[in-house]
Amino acid sequence: MLLFVYGTLKRGQRNHRQLAGCEYVGDGVCTTYSMYTIGATYPVIVKEEGNGLVNGEVFRVTDEHLRALDVFEDVDGGLFVRVSADITMDFGESVLAFAYAYVPELPPLGIWS
Repeated sequence: MLLFVYGTLKRGQRNHRQLAGCEYVGDGVCTTYSMYTIGATYPVIVKEEGNGLVNGEVFRVTDEHLRALDVFEDVDGGLFVRVSADITMDFGESVLAFAYAYVPELPPLGIWS
């Protein structure tokens, strides 16, 4: 299975350790979601057909990793939902990958960027 990450789960970021043991496949772009930052350092993606552009990384993950990431991303608590997204890889191939999308309504303009 493939997982698209776009924020603190990327290589070199503070939560990348959650992907320990996962294979890095390559960089990619998702155009069906847009990324916003809530506060200073809380990146999220939301569905925006035709308007999106999210740069990220794709990893090959196991069922065990996905279950652990569902807990980490608070899927049961309703903060994020795991979605399928079309990703265009930097080497030109299009792949389907899981990603974590933000569920709550975005804060008013001016709080996110």
